[in-house]
Amino acid sequence: MPFNHRGVHWVLVKVHFKERTITLFDSLGTSIRKWEQFLLPIQTLLPMLLQKTDHYGNDTHMTADWYRTDGWSVSRCNDTPQQAVG
Repeated sequence: MPFNHRGVHWVLVKVHFKERTITLFDSLGTSIRKWEQFLLPIQTLLPMLLQKTDHYGNDTHMTADWYRTDGWSVSRCNDTPQQAVG
């Protein structure tokens, strides 16, 4: 999903629910530590929204653990093409 950083820079965020991972595609190569705080709302709200809206319906493969908001890992895709600042 597209994610805007302070109204200045767009990145692509890939959320993998079963693996509980968030992968960041950032053309500026911003430090992953800076992104972890900004991605915290996604880690917290998205699993809860999917559960509350019954997104998965009767899918027996989805367990209660997949709806937890803790234990997510955030990484950056290192193969993302980089741009010059300015």
